[in-house]
Amino acid sequence: MEINRFTCFLNKSTTTLANKKERFFVILAIALIMLPNSILAANIHNKMALNPIESAHFDSFKVADTAALPLARKIFIQETSVNFSDDWLKQFKKTTNKRYREGIQNRYAKMLEKKLKENLVKAGWTIVERSQTDALTVNAQFKDLHITAPDTVNLRHKLIYSVGKVAIILEVQDTNNKPFFTLEDRGNAGGVTGTLFETDRALNYSIFSRLTNSWASNFVIYLDLSMDALANQT
Repeated sequence: MEINRFTCFLNKSTTTLANKKERFFVILAIALIMLPNSILAANIHNKMALNPIESAHFDSFKVADTAALPLARKIFIQETSVNFSDDWLKQFKKTTNKRYREGIQNRYAKMLEKKLKENLVKAGWTIVERSQTDALTVNAQFKDLHITAPDTVNLRHKLIYSVGKVAIILEVQDTNNKPFFTLEDRGNAGGVTGTLFETDRALNYSIFSRLTNSWASNFVIYLDLSMDALANQT
């Protein structure tokens, strides 16, 4: 269900996302309350269908109208994953070695996990090391990773405008292991000057890390506010 009457509740302006917490909370709470009874009933029998809500920070933001939430802010992060885009593999698979590709996937997966943990802990969450009945579970992955200038057989440094792009998918499960919150987005990692610049493996990682941190920061704010709104439905 698209809740059009409450669209653009977090519009693109100079105001920071954190400064809009009260407005976000009120609109999300009202949006959930205003769902028709038929949809509420259907969700109970349909494993908590997720309701799309327009967001200026993510391509897709969906949240259930009810969820089994933990009493404390505890969360388990499942093993993160990274996949290259098909176009990137067609272009670079023959000129990059398997060790490099697997190394990038492993390093970027750890980057995603690290940024999620850092931002969750900063917001007061406790990270647990295994799935627990009194904790949420988050599944996170990078999809369609495209590094503009990877390390190829004969070249380590290249002049580019942007280090590449990637999509992120974040799904949070409640204490009953049912998804109640998802975010998806595609982002261009950009560059450093807006003009051609020389890059290498370390700089690629640094700029993608900056994009990842932005996503992780917004994810935690959306999660906290969604949980507050859901808690107040009871």
